Amino acid sequence: MRKATVQTLQTQAYECITKLLSSASHFNFASSLISACVSGINEKNEAAARMCVEAIEELLDNDASGECSLKVLELTINQVKAKMQTLNPALIAALIRLRISAVDVERKTHEQRKRERDLKKPMNNDDKLIQRSLDKADATPDQAHRKRTMTYVLQRLMAAYLRVLEAAQDANGIRQHRLLVPVLEGLTKFAPLLDIRMLNLLLTAIKDVLELSNTHALTTLNAIVACATLTECAEMASVQTNTAGDEFTSSAVAVDFGPAYKHLYRIIPEILSTPHAADLVSFRRERAQTIKRAEKMEQLKASGDDDTKSLATSMATTVDLSHEYINACAERNRRVTLLLKACDILLMRPKFITVNRVTAFAKRLSLYSAHQPPHIAMALMGFIRQLSQKRSYLADLISESPEDNAGNAEYNPNAQEPEFAQADGAIMWEWCLLTKSYHPTLSRYTLAVQKMAQEVRDPLMKRPASLTHAVMEGLGPMLRSDGGELLRSHDVSLGAFTPEIQEPKAKKRRTLPT
Repeated sequence: MRKATVQTLQTQAYECITKLLSSASHFNFASSLISACVSGINEKNEAAARMCVEAIEELLDNDASGECSLKVLELTINQVKAKMQTLNPALIAALIRLRISAVDVERKTHEQRKRERDLKKPMNNDDKLIQRSLDKADATPDQAHRKRTMTYVLQRLMAAYLRVLEAAQDANGIRQHRLLVPVLEGLTKFAPLLDIRMLNLLLTAIKDVLELSNTHALTTLNAIVACATLTECAEMASVQTNTAGDEFTSSAVAVDFGPAYKHLYRIIPEILSTPHAADLVSFRRERAQTIKRAEKMEQLKASGDDDTKSLATSMATTVDLSHEYINACAERNRRVTLLLKACDILLMRPKFITVNRVTAFAKRLSLYSAHQPPHIAMALMGFIRQLSQKRSYLADLISESPEDNAGNAEYNPNAQEPEFAQADGAIMWEWCLLTKSYHPTLSRYTLAVQKMAQEVRDPLMKRPASLTHAVMEGLGPMLRSDGGELLRSHDVSLGAFTPEIQEPKAKKRRTLPT
C-alpha cells in the first residue's frame, strides 16, 4: 500500500475519533478515545495531529466535572515519561485549557483534613453501600467530590509541569523554547491556586531554568514573569495561612530577584527585535494552511494558460509573504506585552529599588523605542511615563529642559548589569527625536509627556497655553492609559485603522450679508 494512501486512511480514522469524542464525551469508551487522541498528537501526520489537538482542547474546555481532564493528564504524564524526546509541545500547550478556578480547589490544611477524618463517624460496608446508592440517586452533583477531583487534577498538572521543566533542560535551543513556554504560561495562570509547598518546588525549578546558558530570550522572559508571579502568590499564601515560621514559606518568599533583573536587562534588545521565522511557534497551524493554499496555487499555475499562471504565482507569493508579516507582527506585539508585564512586576511593584536599576531600565527602553513602530514606541513611553510618576527622579531625565546635574554621567549601553550602566545621570535624548516623528499622535504624545515631566520637576511652573490647546487636545485618555492599553489601542500592524478615523465635524455654512 502506498504511503499517501496510508496517510489518508490514518487522517480519516483520526477524524472519526475526534468527531466522536467532541460530540459524545460521555461515551462508554471515552477513555479509549481520549487515549487515541493523546497518542495521535505525537503522530508525524500533521493533519491528524492538528485534529487531535483541537479535540483535546475542546474536551478540556467543556469538562466541568474534571473526570476527562484527569484522564488526559494521566496520559500526558505517561507520554512525558516515555516519549520526551519526540513529545509534541502542542500537547503541553493544550493543558492551559483546564477549567480550574479558586472555588474548585480545597484550601484546607493537612491538620484540618486530619481533624475532620477523626471527627467523622466510621461506616461499615453496608452503610457505605447505602450511601453510594443514595449519591447515585441524587440528581444534583456532589460539590465535595468535584472539589476533591479538581484538587487532584491540579496536583497532577503541576507534576506534569515539573517533569517537563526537568526534562527540557537537556533539550536544544528551539525545542527547549517550544516546551518551556507553554509550561511557564500555565504556571503563571494557575499560580494563585497553589499551596506553599508546591510554590517552593516550582520556584526552585524555574530558577534552574534561568541559570541555563543557552536559554531562548522569550523563554527567559516567560520564566521571569512566572517566577515573580509565583513569589507574589507565595507571599499571599503565607499571610492567609499564618505559616510565617514554616521553612517552606521562608524559602519560597525570600527569593532574590537580582538575577531576574540581570536577565531581563540583557534580553531587552532581543525581545524588541524583529522575530525570526523559527520563533513563530504560536501560529504553526495558520502557517500550514497557508502552505497548502500556496501549493494549490502552484497546481493552478501548472494547469492553466499564461494569464492564469502569472495570477497563481502572484497569489501564492502574496499569501505566503503576508502571512509571514502577520505572524511577525502578532508575535512582536505579544513579546512587548510580556515585556511590559515583567517590567511592571520588577520595577513598579517593589517598594524599595535602587536608582541605578530604575534609570538603567528606563534608559534602555527609551533607547530602543526610537527604533520601534509607532504603536510599540508609544507603549514603551507610556510605561516610562507611568514609572516616572512613581519614581519621581526620572522626571528630570525625561523633561524637555533638564537641570544642570542631568546628563553629567556617561551611559554605558554595553553593560550586562543595570547597576553598572551609569544611567542615573543620562538624559533620554531619544524623546527629542520622537517629538519630530512622522506619526502625528506619537510626536504629540511624546511632547505632552515631556511637558508633564517638567511640571512634576517644577510644580510652580505655569503651563503655557500652547500645551493646553494644541498638544493636549485629544490626548487625555492616552495620558491616563498604561503601556499595554496604548499598545492595543494604536496597533496598526495588521493594516487596520486603530483608533478608528473620526468623521470631521460639520461646519456651519456662513451666510454672506446682503
